[in-house]
Amino acid sequence: MTQRNYDASVLTSLRRDRAAADFFKRQRLLTDQSNPLFVYPSINPQTSNYDASVMGQIANGSYTTWTKPCLLSIPSVPCSCTALGPFDTTPVDPCYQTDTAVLLALEQLLVYCAPLTTPGGPTVMSRTVYRWFLSVAGGFNWTQAALGPLLPAVTDQWDWSVQPTSLNEADQSTWTTLILLQVMSTMVPGYDSAPLLTFEQGIRRWTPAQQTSAQIGVMTAGNWAGWLSAWTSWYTYRGADGSSAASTGGTPANAPSVFPNGATYLDVNGTVDPASYPNPGLWTPLLIQGTTRQKYYTYAWHDVSSTCLSSGDESDLSGTAAPFFPTTGQRITEIGDLVAMTAALTDTEKVTAEWWAGGPGTVTPPGMMVWFWKNYVSTYQVFETLGPTVFWRSGLQLAVNLFEAGRVVWGLKRAYLQARPIQEVRRLFYGQTVTRFDGVSISGESWIPYQEASFVTPGFPDFPSGHSAFSQVFATTMTQWFGPSVRSDGIIVLSDLTLMSPMFTGTQINPYGSVVVSSGSSRVQPSVVPSVPITLSWPTWQAIADSAGISRQYGGIHCPSAHGASQAVANQLFGLVRGHWGF
Repeated sequence: MTQRNYDASVLTSLRRDRAAADFFKRQRLLTDQSNPLFVYPSINPQTSNYDASVMGQIANGSYTTWTKPCLLSIPSVPCSCTALGPFDTTPVDPCYQTDTAVLLALEQLLVYCAPLTTPGGPTVMSRTVYRWFLSVAGGFNWTQAALGPLLPAVTDQWDWSVQPTSLNEADQSTWTTLILLQVMSTMVPGYDSAPLLTFEQGIRRWTPAQQTSAQIGVMTAGNWAGWLSAWTSWYTYRGADGSSAASTGGTPANAPSVFPNGATYLDVNGTVDPASYPNPGLWTPLLIQGTTRQKYYTYAWHDVSSTCLSSGDESDLSGTAAPFFPTTGQRITEIGDLVAMTAALTDTEKVTAEWWAGGPGTVTPPGMMVWFWKNYVSTYQVFETLGPTVFWRSGLQLAVNLFEAGRVVWGLKRAYLQARPIQEVRRLFYGQTVTRFDGVSISGESWIPYQEASFVTPGFPDFPSGHSAFSQVFATTMTQWFGPSVRSDGIIVLSDLTLMSPMFTGTQINPYGSVVVSSGSSRVQPSVVPSVPITLSWPTWQAIADSAGISRQYGGIHCPSAHGASQAVANQLFGLVRGHWGF
């Protein structure tokens, strides 16, 4: 990939820096990240040394560094976009628009999904994310013949080698906006296209009429009809993958009567001994707050068509999990350890459990991992600094792995049907005194996990853990593309923390990879936990995965065996997906 060769004169640098400063101010305002401390990468073209410019310095006229020259897909084709400010009208490259538009639409997708029961659940969310990423990445790939295909072959019936044309960067950004509008309007009922259209109008300084005219020209140049036909065919194929039937709550039909414990429900407010159940060690749905009868969420999810895994792959993954399944003695031990752990939780452990809970109103674990990716590639301008290939392939690879992890793990859950800790503690500690997470002594048959009273425990079995699998494939993906350490030198404005946890209500400005939990913001122990503000941060991607995994033990809804099995399966799955897809 070549870079535009800028004149190194003082006047040229002044014009470019001023235009870039005005652009970034506009961009960050539009994405709610307008922050004078925001740092974006830069390169001095005279020395080729890497440096970083602080937005506030450039905006105030302190031109201590050079802004990074934009990458060109087709160096011989000039850009037609004009500068974004009152300082100069010299044409400048619009390479910063494409990724920002993509991330704006992705944010809209997450906001749409969070409040929904469907597609808010983890398995359905993982499929939603996968369909979105392949659709948008495939659309970008369509008009990038000069860049070459993002992936080497046909995978999951999408042919990456079909690239009928190449567009310059200005037209490519408009093409990507058109792709986003098509995909979002298809996937999000009642989608509001105004933010995306207004964003492009502001960046390009277009009137609506000029925007429409440009879109018509780009659609012709990019063979829009051809792409739409190919994408509609793929989207229809993926729509018939078995997910509709598999996502019905409470499947199979007449559940829970066909489950091991028949029509039995574990009453969270009751004191019935689970040892009296027909199969006391197997999963039983809950009766929550005396009214809500829990359903087994996406019981048949493993039946959804894989993107790439063979029956042999599936068998190998099942074999990887098997050694982690505990014996009777091991199960008694780990349940006892869980009771002791939850009785002695620190405030940090409690807020860690709530941060990762992924319950109703959040984007659930797959969306959480996408949230981390979105913020990373935005904070560190990955599209510009490492190029569009890294941007797209890292996101798509994550999405594929999240989808496949959901399939595989939910297949294993159905195979083992292991009881959740709330059932096991009440069975094994029936009639005994135990200590609850708040320090109160209670009878074992009344034990509850550290969760909100309206949630208690997710509606599917213990072994293995979904959180641990989703977070582990995230960690391996991010490590592959960006190294093992989490960069924290970039500042980000977090205005969407409610997507991650209901503990948050406002906006935070933090280094990437850290969040501050305000005192008393707990939903399980409101006004009590934490007693003082606590900052959660993670030095490595693996630390994020480990934190997500152990949080389920802090929360009292998974045991170590479930965590260990999922991390092992996820690591093996990552290699299989990478090989089949060619990442």
